[in-house]
Amino acid sequence: MVLLVPFYVYPYWWDPNQYLWDDLARARQQVTLVAIINPDNGPGGPPNEDYQRGMAELQDAGVVMVGYVPTEYGQRSSEAVRLDVNLYADYFPVQGIFFDQVPTDPEYLSRYSFLYEYARTFFPAGPVIFNFGTLPPQEYLNIGALNVVFEDEAARWWTFDPSQAILDFELTGILVHSASLQDMKAILQEVRAQQWAKYVYFTDDVPPNPWDSLPSYWDELLDALVP
Repeated sequence: MVLLVPFYVYPYWWDPNQYLWDDLARARQQVTLVAIINPDNGPGGPPNEDYQRGMAELQDAGVVMVGYVPTEYGQRSSEAVRLDVNLYADYFPVQGIFFDQVPTDPEYLSRYSFLYEYARTFFPAGPVIFNFGTLPPQEYLNIGALNVVFEDEAARWWTFDPSQAILDFELTGILVHSASLQDMKAILQEVRAQQWAKYVYFTDDVPPNPWDSLPSYWDELLDALVP
């Protein structure tokens, strides 16, 4: 299994108490890891020196990085989305793209098929990820992206039924926040047993931004994912 980390954390390299990028780099020694890089709700422009330093550390450790791109459930213009993809391709050492806020309405299927192919022109081999946060219609799952089909608090997992869709284990991910250590272990055990998702992340961080830190049980999470 692969750790898919929404890493919306500034690289405070001068402050050991706030700098988490070295923790992520060290984790690569234990697990396969994909980090979602999000400087400014998207790239925001070329990376500053702090981000360059943090990303270089992850790159040297062999962490796969993907660039965060908001799509506002189909409401953001394709031109603005493509510009973000271009910025990542031109200025960031990322290997793929994470399209956030992907709608489940079939009305937008052709737009997201196009965005997937557009990202593939820049990143032919790396991850191109759609974050639905819930199960989308099967037509979306057939586009070819890596699909995040659950992004929610741990308590809602137990009413979530992944069997309602035909999921490709190799191309499916879940992001679980507000999860205790016990939640993490129980959900991970089920996901692993049922072969529902290869890409996973758990944290006990909570809204409004549950992705701005690492979980308090970081070491236990890494141990649980070691093959």
